[in-house]
Amino acid sequence: NRSVHEFIGGVLVQLASLIAGGEHSVMIDTSGIGVKGEKDPIVIAATGRYEELIGKRLSEIADHEDIVELIDEARATRGPLYRNHHFAGYYTSADDSDMILVLQTGASLGHDERSVLEAFSANVSLAYENLTLSQQVENAQREMIYMLGDAVETRSTETGDHVRRMTNLVSLIATKAGMPAQLVHQMQIASSLHDIGKLAISDNILKKPGPLSDDEMDEMRDHATIGYNFLKDQRDPLLRLGAEICYTHHERWQGQGYPRGLSGEEIPMAGRIVALADVIDALSHKRVYKDAWTVDQVFEHVKNGAGVLYDPELVRICLDNEEEVRRIHFSASATEQPILPA
Repeated sequence: NRSVHEFIGGVLVQLASLIAGGEHSVMIDTSGIGVKGEKDPIVIAATGRYEELIGKRLSEIADHEDIVELIDEARATRGPLYRNHHFAGYYTSADDSDMILVLQTGASLGHDERSVLEAFSANVSLAYENLTLSQQVENAQREMIYMLGDAVETRSTETGDHVRRMTNLVSLIATKAGMPAQLVHQMQIASSLHDIGKLAISDNILKKPGPLSDDEMDEMRDHATIGYNFLKDQRDPLLRLGAEICYTHHERWQGQGYPRGLSGEEIPMAGRIVALADVIDALSHKRVYKDAWTVDQVFEHVKNGAGVLYDPELVRICLDNEEEVRRIHFSASATEQPILPA
């Protein structure tokens, strides 16, 4: 939705520059921000004297009769309209949602100005269509990546709740660390692939209800490299980020991790963040080979591991945001009950 809103804001600015007196405008999303069949659409962008309407439903702006009537007529005719020094443009998208733009023109428009507006509107409609298609592809891609992550957890007799909680912790830590919003979003999705290499590990090892032998541990540790090799040559940036996470989330701050024994800032930030998020959730929930730790025990482990196992700055962020970490911890489904804090 953020990219749609940014696109719409840009449309309004461009229209204002095309039409004299066009600094007052409003954009309505008749899908109710992605809710199909919405009867009471919402204002998602506006300029000039209409800015106060942003976030309001159509039913809440009844005192702006000029806008409401134009919107109703545009929805009925599904085309451009000119009424009382206003222009209304109608745009539809691939998912059958639609948007209506209303622009106060300040004066009657001549033939040339109308031609410019309608040509611009045609381009807006095409761009909006492409944008929503791109978002549909991204949403499908995201769901496929999460499904892969869930498949790994299912093989390990764990639930997909671990993936969801862990990726939410990744998002929290990365955000608090000041990373750009787009990178946080990508990291949250890609981190669900952190253990995809386990798909190549035998069930005898994954589901063993006790300690692994040295040989079994060596095979288990291979999953980091297997996952990396599986994803590293993919063209998609999300999958390449997933490869980096697979390869580095078992490295440790002082170099005692695997597979390469990296230390400190040699470990990519994504790997450092996922290492911490993964261990917080893994320790605090029951696994086939161990009982769950209390949340307090997990925080004590994380605190003691600062500068030894984990990036000390990321540990500080977790400790400073303990309440939010606990909230994510308690988001487990009924299939995997969390341990109450000590």
